[in-house]
Amino acid sequence: MGFSVNKYVVFGVGEGTHKMFSSGLINCDEVDAFSVTNPDSVIEYGYPQPLVALNALQPYIDSHYNVIIVSESYKEIYAQLVELGFLARNIYCYFHSLGYLSPLEAQLNGSYLNIGGGHKFYHANWINLEGSGSYLYPYQLTASCKFPIESSAIELIYSSHNFEHLDDATLTQVFLESFRVCKNNANFILKLPDFDEVINALKTNNIDFFVGKWGIEPLLPNWEKHDVCDNVANRASMIFCGVRELNGPNLFEKNVNWNAEGYVGPVKLSSLELDRVMNDPSGKKIADTLVSIAKKQFDNFEFIHQNAWFQNELIELVESFGFKFITQDKEKILSEFSKIPEIETSKVISRYFQFKKV
Repeated sequence: MGFSVNKYVVFGVGEGTHKMFSSGLINCDEVDAFSVTNPDSVIEYGYPQPLVALNALQPYIDSHYNVIIVSESYKEIYAQLVELGFLARNIYCYFHSLGYLSPLEAQLNGSYLNIGGGHKFYHANWINLEGSGSYLYPYQLTASCKFPIESSAIELIYSSHNFEHLDDATLTQVFLESFRVCKNNANFILKLPDFDEVINALKTNNIDFFVGKWGIEPLLPNWEKHDVCDNVANRASMIFCGVRELNGPNLFEKNVNWNAEGYVGPVKLSSLELDRVMNDPSGKKIADTLVSIAKKQFDNFEFIHQNAWFQNELIELVESFGFKFITQDKEKILSEFSKIPEIETSKVISRYFQFKKV
């Protein structure tokens, strides 16, 4: 893992800690102490090292110790450790559900940038500008945002299934800031829903294209409750424009309450109206029309998806901000940029684009 020191304190003594040791990332005999918030609450403790309360870790506060947090409450624990005096660069988290260690400070400094990488994206040398409250360092993309990154500092930008969530004003600022922080010859890899294929599947009534890949199935009871039919047209429509009433399930947070009362789904249109909208030759215009209708239909809501582009529209858009289009050859991009974490996630429903700052 490239640790600069070889002495460890591990916060957490449960199943996740056992999994970390069994994975071989570090050895139990390399740990000098374990910690929990309240040692008296620990029912079973099978390690020979001392068990120290979090607020009693002062003897271990020096530059020779790394602290590895194995807890779902890592945000709160991280803050307490820094407040106690531990060096932020020496604090790591083991995400046992994902099976890797992450240096938490690295989310603030790095030469690679992920825009909207999700609340689970923690990788060394990657900055993740993610707005979810479940993320350790939430950052909101807005029409006036300034990336917390110096100019010409980034070697590679990656964004996966994020830009379709942004409005035009925010997206303009994101492109301007992306260009600013990129070094010359930096690559910009964009992964988006394959809107061209969505329309092809709609026209051929190919329900299989929409099943098990888009995460729509958990929403179907919500649709039924709000009298929205589960059909190809509505599934396709939601990929271009989806809405969430603020009292509905929040799809982007860690723990989703699928039973929340508010509606989450496509704009509500008759089959004839929806057919007219979805037959527009511009993916951007399809999304814009649905967004306009949604604003008239709903109060106290937010967009899930609100932007879309067919492939040539997307290339023209990104090039208008100074980037040069290189390729949309999916296999070539996946091969050349295999070092990007999770780049193959959702590849079946995605279209990949490579741009470069020249």
